[in-house]
Amino acid sequence: MKRGFTLIELLVVIAIIAILAAILFPVFAQAREQARSTSCLSNTKQIGLSVKMYAQDWDEEYPNGTYPGPRNWEVNLDVDPYGAGPMLD
Repeated sequence: MKRGFTLIELLVVIAIIAILAAILFPVFAQAREQARSTSCLSNTKQIGLSVKMYAQDWDEEYPNGTYPGPRNWEVNLDVDPYGAGPMLD
């Protein structure tokens, strides 16, 4: 005689899987957020170390954080980037 799963048995299994998923999804989301936070902290530490290394190489002078060039990364083609005067066409 054939014996298969009844509809009730399948529904119970699906309900158990849904309950377990509902319990585990927030845990996975929290772990992902913790990993992202750890990654950001590591990146911040690396930036700090690179600034300290820069200062060691340049007689304890830290970068001033300003960019003396054109604003918004626009390139001014009329001026020689090496300071020799206007560019000639």
